[in-house]
Amino acid sequence: MDIRTISLEKLVVFFLITKPIKNLHLLLIYHTIKQYLLELFHGTAYRPANTNIQFWKDKKTMGVSIHYRGQLNDKALLPDLIDEIRDIANTLDWPTTILDDDWTTPPNASMQNAGVIEGNLGLKGIGFAPHPKSESLSLFFDRDGSLRCPMSMLLILDGTIKPEDAWISVKTQFSNPDTHIWVIGLLKYLKKKYISSLEVSDEGGYWDTGDRKELERRMNFINEKIDSLSASLSSSSMGDLSNLSADEIAKRIEKFFLDNDNQEDKQ
Repeated sequence: MDIRTISLEKLVVFFLITKPIKNLHLLLIYHTIKQYLLELFHGTAYRPANTNIQFWKDKKTMGVSIHYRGQLNDKALLPDLIDEIRDIANTLDWPTTILDDDWTTPPNASMQNAGVIEGNLGLKGIGFAPHPKSESLSLFFDRDGSLRCPMSMLLILDGTIKPEDAWISVKTQFSNPDTHIWVIGLLKYLKKKYISSLEVSDEGGYWDTGDRKELERRMNFINEKIDSLSASLSSSSMGDLSNLSADEIAKRIEKFFLDNDNQEDKQ
């Protein structure tokens, strides 16, 4: 899809409710919108997003999502983990994705212009979607046994991020609190049985507090702001985007947010 041929209303919906985005230019604009929502939530001033995709180095930049990373206690445990997760997913009719790449060959995958990943990602594991409106939960591992997702692996391979800085994220914003809580419960189980080094940063707060009401408050807040921004970010207020590049659209969105903040400060 060429983002220069669609209206900004559709662009906003695309970035906020679609599955993980693989095009790096689209990720930049996606981050611009999500960062603005997150900073509204925390009451901090908006700052323009960096153009070198620094948000992949910061685990707290994607709204109400769950971020996690860790390493298998023993790579020999992976078949049991896959079987256990697959049984759960099959019982609940959740779609799954299995990766079984060659760990003996160095990974060399890259993203092609058409958005197709070519080469060896070097990942084994399982991914599944616990809700039709939730992102998939990635439980893929590289040959060192570290948790990875395809996009983080690509960014590591092209040198955008260091392996130690890579986190995996699953956005639950558009599912429901029950799904978010279920994912947290699964991660706690995996930490106990398979990945004792697992680190979790839960923007819903449930991992640390177990507070369902706070989780609901945060999810409702973001939903309200999304509705407001979807109405505000219209083609009339943003101007003609038809001849702009992806980077130029990102800069215009940033300017829109900054101008909007300045107007609110004067009121």
